[in-house]
Amino acid sequence: IRARSVRTLLSKIENSFNLSFLQEWTVEAGRQTAYTREKLKTIKRHPVTRISINPQTMKDETLELIGRRHTVLQVKDAFFACKRRRL
Repeated sequence: IRARSVRTLLSKIENSFNLSFLQEWTVEAGRQTAYTREKLKTIKRHPVTRISINPQTMKDETLELIGRRHTVLQVKDAFFACKRRRL
């Protein structure tokens, strides 16, 4: 998914619902390799308070066995990229 699509989706949600009562707005971002600087900047422009990073496991061997195409290092990199942007 492209950053433009993320922007369109988040804007549509904001314009369609009253979000003033929300205590948390989570984006389930999917695979760690999907986190790009452009997408993180796009998310930051909206009132998203949390990004869910779901590696399934923190063992490279298990990731390979279950067909995940990322490494533990990529999970950590994604985490710190999100943290730097305070999401």
